[in-house]
Amino acid sequence: MGQLQISRHFVSPPVDTPRVSVEGATVQVAAGPEEKSTGMAMLLSAVVPGAGQVYAERYISIPIIWGFGVYFGKTMADQNKLYQDFASQYAASIVADTLSGRGSADLRRIRDFYRDQRDQFAVYLGLTYLLNIVDAYVGAALYGFDVSPDLSGGARIRYRMTVR
Repeated sequence: MGQLQISRHFVSPPVDTPRVSVEGATVQVAAGPEEKSTGMAMLLSAVVPGAGQVYAERYISIPIIWGFGVYFGKTMADQNKLYQDFASQYAASIVADTLSGRGSADLRRIRDFYRDQRDQFAVYLGLTYLLNIVDAYVGAALYGFDVSPDLSGGARIRYRMTVR
């Protein structure tokens, strides 16, 4: 009389079996999510910061990375210029101090302050570079992660009856 045909559609099926037939029932398997290479994303971000994010299609991270990089780099360069200025002033004060040859203690303190600030922003710039690579790795590793609001599980069963 009638024939019962069961069709199942999986949300996250095995990639190597696109269609499986079991004793008359047909199971259709949808294509699995595309994956990105974490190594390639890290390499691209190491060469050009933000390139790994482009590869992993995480575009929102790129202006954040470049913004912090430009800010820390410019601040480091400004602190280095001030350090060089006060270092030359301190060296001139040593030459000018013919009695003790020590120079101005205030100029030495200011010079050291700007050197420490320059070094601190260099560390921030290095950390930004490393976090850029880590972000590219995470973006590539989670590329195929399902973020749909459907929380029903891994499989959906759909019944269809056909009468012949």
